[in-house]
Amino acid sequence: MIPFAAGCIACYLIGSIPTGILVVRLLKGVDIRQLGSGSSGATNVTRALGLKYGILVLMIDTAKGFLPTFFLAPWAVQSWQSPLSVVPVKIIFGLFAIAGHIWTIFGHFRGGKGVGTAAGVILAISPISTLVCLAIWGITVGITRYVSVASMVAAISFPVVVLSSGSSDQSLQFFSILLPILIIFTHRKNIWRLLKGGEHKIG
Repeated sequence: MIPFAAGCIACYLIGSIPTGILVVRLLKGVDIRQLGSGSSGATNVTRALGLKYGILVLMIDTAKGFLPTFFLAPWAVQSWQSPLSVVPVKIIFGLFAIAGHIWTIFGHFRGGKGVGTAAGVILAISPISTLVCLAIWGITVGITRYVSVASMVAAISFPVVVLSSGSSDQSLQFFSILLPILIIFTHRKNIWRLLKGGEHKIG
C-alpha cells in the first residue's frame, strides 16, 4: 500500500503546482485569481498576459496530468503487486492530479478548473479519446467562441467517445462519467455568467 499511497500524494502535489499563479505573479506582479474569471487556468492567463503565456500554462498543466499518471501508475502497480490493473490505478492517480490543480495546496485550495490537467490524464489513459475530444473542443470553440462551453461539451462527449470505442474497462467507463460532472461543477460560475449573458468570448 505504501507505493500506492505515495503515488496518490505525489500526483496531488504535482497537480497542485500553481502554474498560472506563478507565471502571472512573476510577470505581472498580481494574483491571477483577482483578474478576469478568477481562475488560474490557461484561459484566464491568456486574458491577462496574452496567448503565448496561456499556451505555456496549458502545456505545463497538461503535463501535470500526463506525466505522473503515465509514469507513476505502472511503478505503483509493479511495486505494490497490486490486484488492480494499470488503468484503474492511472485513473485514481489522475484524479488526485486533477484535484491538486483545482484545489491546490499551494494557493489556499483555489486553482484552475481542471480541464488542462484532465486532458493530460486522459492522454495518458486513452490517447484516441483525447484526440476526438480535442477535435470536439476545437469545433465548439469555432462555433460558439466560448472556451468554457467548449470545455464542457468536450467533457460531456468523453463518455460517449469511450462507450463508442467499445471499451469494456469498467473503471474507464466510470471515470468517463465522473469527469464531466467534475468539469461542469468547476464551471458553475461560467454557467451562471452564460445565463446572464456576461461570459467572455475569445477574440
